[in-house]
Amino acid sequence: MLTAFSGSQLAKSVGMNFEDRPILRCGFEVASIPEARASETDLMITAPAVALAIEAKWSESRYDTVAEWRQKVSRGNLALDHWLKLIEPFSEAASHDVNDLIYQMLHRCASACAAAGTEGTAGLVYQVFTGGPHQGDFYEEDLKSFVRVIRPKLNLRVALQRVEATPTAQYRDLLQSLPEDGKERAQLIRAAVRSGELFDFKAAMPIRLA
Repeated sequence: MLTAFSGSQLAKSVGMNFEDRPILRCGFEVASIPEARASETDLMITAPAVALAIEAKWSESRYDTVAEWRQKVSRGNLALDHWLKLIEPFSEAASHDVNDLIYQMLHRCASACAAAGTEGTAGLVYQVFTGGPHQGDFYEEDLKSFVRVIRPKLNLRVALQRVEATPTAQYRDLLQSLPEDGKERAQLIRAAVRSGELFDFKAAMPIRLA
């Protein structure tokens, strides 16, 4: 679990600095276009004029590209324009052909930029948990594509951090004992998370891409 100290260390490793004690907020909401659901970043670390968005991945599959996502939503162009406007002060590119980018990366980056403010420094880190049954090799190439298109200025950092997650005996016991009932399963999982360690974590230094 990230603490304020380890959050500051992660920020420093990607070239950011929290001079004041940072605030860590889970499910951090940033308002989107009118009548649309707010963006919820897994973890946002903020201090005055500094914001680092951390998106954690373990069991999720690859998100749609912008082109695929546009086919599924009614106001995609409006939302996309909103995100790009937030990113604009942090980008060297005069225009952006974003159709092949992963739409969630734009969304999360825009949230960090909004939280930092136009004169601040923003960061986006994808924290990918490895060692499980899920495929996550595509994140590095997707982030590299994001950087090539967005062309971050010095006030925007983009990085990938891989975290090896090894299940503990407590996790294996929990997995074998979970009931079918969804509500009861959720209660048992929450209790297990509060009471002990389900994984041993070993984090690698982030790969800074911008």
